[in-house]
Amino acid sequence: MFGWLIEHAILLMPAWAWLAIAGTGIALYYLSGLITAWPQFKPYGMLVKFLGAVMLLGGVFMYGGEGVSAIWQEQIKEANARVEAAEAKSAKVNTVIKEKIVTEIQIIKEQADANNRDIEAKRDSINAECKLSDDAWMLYNNASKNALAGSAGRVKSTGK
Repeated sequence: MFGWLIEHAILLMPAWAWLAIAGTGIALYYLSGLITAWPQFKPYGMLVKFLGAVMLLGGVFMYGGEGVSAIWQEQIKEANARVEAAEAKSAKVNTVIKEKIVTEIQIIKEQADANNRDIEAKRDSINAECKLSDDAWMLYNNASKNALAGSAGRVKSTGK
């Protein structure tokens, strides 16, 4: 919670404001020495010295925090640029992969259609007897071959 509050305070104020606060703290610290010279203001000397020291330390701390915050913001911008470049490269690769998949699906459909046409053309000889002819075995073997054996990136022919 405290970190969130400091982060917003750093973002809301410009860098020179933190230096001005630190400078005011230095001035108050030295002014406290002058205040103690007058007897009527002597009780307030320690309070002013404490206030000056707190302002000096707080201003320097927040100025340093702004520097660190600027470094982090720069790193975030660089990381976002790398992510955008990777997304663009991924989109290119995805389109290539989609084209390969569409081509492979088309080849599989063409092979299935060719096998169906061959089966329909030789239906009478297949159904003529109860046993399967050599044509039926050949058609069955062609239909059961895996056209994409190996990997999805390489299409192998079925031997036609």
